[in-house]
Amino acid sequence: MPDKELKKYSYIKKPFARNGWYAFFTALMVLILTVLTIYMSVRMQGESTMLSGALGLSCLLFSGMGILFSWLSHKEEEKDQLFANIGLGLSLLILLFWIVLTIMGLL
Repeated sequence: MPDKELKKYSYIKKPFARNGWYAFFTALMVLILTVLTIYMSVRMQGESTMLSGALGLSCLLFSGMGILFSWLSHKEEEKDQLFANIGLGLSLLILLFWIVLTIMGLL
């Protein structure tokens, strides 16, 4: 009978990565700003103000910051990356949404 490879389990809970928290809360803030911007645009029946444009540009920039925080979080060793992964996914989706919306607006 061949030697069975022993699986090692660690029951020590890893702390969350600090930059993962930043990535998560940045993505959450961007989601709130995106919903607010869409609400303002629908409420004004497409006649958006400069505030809507500024919020949209801010969402693009903050999404990039969320991706950066997530990347920095993945460089932290021996940390739990749950919030970094959630923040990365949310930031990427919102960034893609704003890029597509901007391209549609230019066409």
